[in-house]
Amino acid sequence: MDEDDVTLLLKSEVDVLRARKEGQRLARELGMTAIDSVKVATAVSEIASNALFHAREGSVNLRMLCSGNRRGLSVTVADRGPGIADLEQAMRDGFSTRNSLGIGLGAARRMMDDFEVNTEIGRGTTVTMAKWKD
Repeated sequence: MDEDDVTLLLKSEVDVLRARKEGQRLARELGMTAIDSVKVATAVSEIASNALFHAREGSVNLRMLCSGNRRGLSVTVADRGPGIADLEQAMRDGFSTRNSLGIGLGAARRMMDDFEVNTEIGRGTTVTMAKWKD
């Protein structure tokens, strides 16, 4: 496995923790600040936890990015769960389908520079996000 391109399966909370640690490791390897590497780790943890809870399993892909002089980290979390019925509502802070604070999607969006959600009812959800090194 290439150290700059890591794919992890999500089947338990231990896998979420592993994905979080790998995200933070790659962010630091890119030279991101301690604050930005924690933002990456937190966003990975939030989205991976959602995938595990709603779909019971999924995957996380972490990949180094290079665009001209810019370097960053791409994170893709995918599942084959029920999908998100109302994405606009799910992105609002305070909305939860599982008795939580309901800030996961919105918080992850705010912590990352790029953020996109593709979801289809009955087919699953893919969240793609990126953090660029300043």
